[in-house]
Amino acid sequence: MFVRRAWLVLSLLFSHGVTAAAVPEVIIDPGGVGPVSLRSIHRAVDAITRLAEDQDLSEVSRLRRRAHDATVSALQTQGYYDAVVTLEVGQLGEQESWDIIIKAGERTVVDKVDLTFRGQITDPEFKVRLEGLRTDWPLQQGEIFLNDSWADAKQELLTNVKSKDFYFARYERTRAIVQADEAKADLELDVQSGPRVRMGELNTSGLKRVPRSLIDRYVRYSPGDPYDQDKLDQWQQALQSTTFFRGAFVTLDSEPSQQKVRADGEVEIPVNVRVTEAPARRFTGSLGADSDHGVRVEGLYRQNIVFGQPVWTETGIGVDKDRQRFFRICICPPPSKAIKVAWASCSSMKIFRGWTRLARHWAGSYAKSVKIETGLITKLNGA
Repeated sequence: MFVRRAWLVLSLLFSHGVTAAAVPEVIIDPGGVGPVSLRSIHRAVDAITRLAEDQDLSEVSRLRRRAHDATVSALQTQGYYDAVVTLEVGQLGEQESWDIIIKAGERTVVDKVDLTFRGQITDPEFKVRLEGLRTDWPLQQGEIFLNDSWADAKQELLTNVKSKDFYFARYERTRAIVQADEAKADLELDVQSGPRVRMGELNTSGLKRVPRSLIDRYVRYSPGDPYDQDKLDQWQQALQSTTFFRGAFVTLDSEPSQQKVRADGEVEIPVNVRVTEAPARRFTGSLGADSDHGVRVEGLYRQNIVFGQPVWTETGIGVDKDRQRFFRICICPPPSKAIKVAWASCSSMKIFRGWTRLARHWAGSYAKSVKIETGLITKLNGA
């Protein structure tokens, strides 16, 4: 159940010589409007009432009209297109009050949906896809018609068409016809898909030290393959996740001069890969101390490109009074999808109770992890 009368005290502040009468107390009688719609009305009226802090008494009547219109507009965004709003002015002591009374009426619902497609998307091979687009349209008959839902549904439909095959898809026309007295809305959408788009040759920019072969390892397709935005996003994410690039962008070439129209009417567009390389070398070091091991020094050297090849290596060393540790890691780019190759070696020496333990570790992985470990214990002093 909804509270019949909802009180909203918007402001009691005084500034710049504005009297209390210019900052009204607002009382809203929701008339059956739900909590979500009521919050929308509160925000709309509050935006108007706050202006009273900067206005004199001569502007009060104008603010009343704006508060009334803001309430009507807020109701319409929530589907109440036939609502009746009355603003009554009262007096609470020396302070003016606005009593906003709402008769919401029926909420507008979707009655008819006219969803039309044009272009190559109407070819027989896309029949199943068209049926899916019509079925997935969210504002079906009987659904409450809300402005936000209408805008979101239009954006989602166009994105679903554009994201695969039809890069040039656009709306020829969209229209919502609201019959307020009947609480019905008729929706009309005309989608022009344009020609089917295929991916052309691969162009790269921004490469300095990193070889082009690294891009080819991640961006895998054949010229003439259908355009798929999901694939471009996956390639971009894969490149950005490597240590070789600080940034990467994978897009279609938007220059009309680079677009090729095929004999069947389809369009072939090159794929552009634009990257910013990460620093080729980096060294970091640290110095610390604790009560158990004393002073500890550590250093790490990292190199992205080795002998002109896209190989990432890390070499590190750590020394304290009880232990000396050295390691080296080498990671290669994937030879095929979802496979990473890595090799690592580690040597460490630790002194304990008159014994010195020297251990070396080698580890490698190629889809599956393989680890080999050897150890050597040498007695330095007799027990």
